[in-house]
Amino acid sequence: MKIMKKVVLLICIGSLFLLQACYEDYKEDYIYSATYFARQYPIRTLVDEADKDMTLEIGAVLGGKYSNDVNERASFIIQDTLLNADNYPQFTKLPDNYYTLKSNDIVIPSGQFKGSTTMTINKDLFLNDPLAIGNNYALPIEMTESTADTILHSKRYSVVVIKYFNQYHGWYYVKGVDTNTSDNTSVTYSNDDLVLNEDVLLQTTSKNELTVPYVGNPDVSGRNMNFSIDTDGSVIISEDNVTGTSGTGSYDSNTRNFTLDYSYTDGDGAVHTVKDTLIYRNTELILEEWN
Repeated sequence: MKIMKKVVLLICIGSLFLLQACYEDYKEDYIYSATYFARQYPIRTLVDEADKDMTLEIGAVLGGKYSNDVNERASFIIQDTLLNADNYPQFTKLPDNYYTLKSNDIVIPSGQFKGSTTMTINKDLFLNDPLAIGNNYALPIEMTESTADTILHSKRYSVVVIKYFNQYHGWYYVKGVDTNTSDNTSVTYSNDDLVLNEDVLLQTTSKNELTVPYVGNPDVSGRNMNFSIDTDGSVIISEDNVTGTSGTGSYDSNTRNFTLDYSYTDGDGAVHTVKDTLIYRNTELILEEWN
C-alpha cells in the first residue's frame, strides 16, 4: 500500500512538471501586436467638485503580447466624420474650447498593457451649458498611428459621450415631519436605523439646481419639487407639480446634508408645512455604454 501511495505521488508530481512544461510552450506572443480602444461607445459622467478640476482619462489597450518590455505609443485624432448624418447624428460634437488634451499620444508603459492621456474640461463653459447634462455631447476619436504592429481595425475609434452631475446630485435618506395645518395632524417619517428611511434620487437640472422626486410625506408618490442652491449653501424650494410648493433650506458641504423648511397644498386644498432633513447616501456612478 505504501509503495502504491509513493507511485501515485510520483505520478502527480510528474504530471505537474509536464503541465508546467506545456504551459511554458504557450507563453508566446501572438503573430502580431495591436493597439485599440477597449470601449467604443462609453458614457463618461463627470461629477463637479468644488475647487477641483474636472478631468477624464482617454485610454488605449495593447494586445497580442504575452509581456510588454517597451513603451508602446498610440496616436489619435478628433474625427468629426464619426458624428455625421451617417454615423451617430444623435450627438453633438463637444466644442473644441470646452476641453484641452494633455496629448494626442497615448503611451502604454513598459510592463503594462494599457495607457491613457488626460482630458481637462473647461468647467465655466461646460457646467453652464444645458446640453452637458444629458447624453448630448460626444468626443469622436480615431486611432491613426501605433508603434505596435497594427491598429485593430474594428476598434480603431471611440465615440465618448460626456456629461456631468452637479455636486449635489445623489441619493439621500429622508427624515422629517409633514403637518396638515387644516386639522393639525402630522406624519413623521424618521427611523433610527438610517437605511430603513425612504431614499430619493436628487438629479441635476443645472450647475446649481436639482429636481427632487418627493414633496412632504415620501410615501406619497408622484410628487416633485425643485431646489436651487446658492454658493453659500442657502436653498430655494420651488413648485414643480404640486401646487404652492415653496420654502427655504440649507446645504452643509461638510456632511452633504440638506435641512429644509417648506409648505405645499395637497389635492384637497389643505396647506401642509414640512420640516425635513435629507441625509446624503451616495452618488451612484456605473459603467455605461450608449450602444
